[in-house]
Amino acid sequence: MYDLADASSYLAASGPAYEKKYRAEMDTAQQRPDAEVAFEHAKRQMRALEGRLTAFQTISKSIIAMFGAAGHSGRN
Repeated sequence: MYDLADASSYLAASGPAYEKKYRAEMDTAQQRPDAEVAFEHAKRQMRALEGRLTAFQTISKSIIAMFGAAGHSGRN
């Protein structure tokens, strides 16, 4: 939502690009902390999910190795 508000403010502003950029930053300054908190939360969630994926991949490799040691290829 922050990006959308920033872009809308930028497009609505008049003048040179650097003025439009600063105007958009000023117009959306109150929304920025909320957006940063949400982004950091999303990054933490991503790292947690990557950790779970790694755990499942490790389990999968162990199971494949176990079947290989038992002489099963896992294919029909």
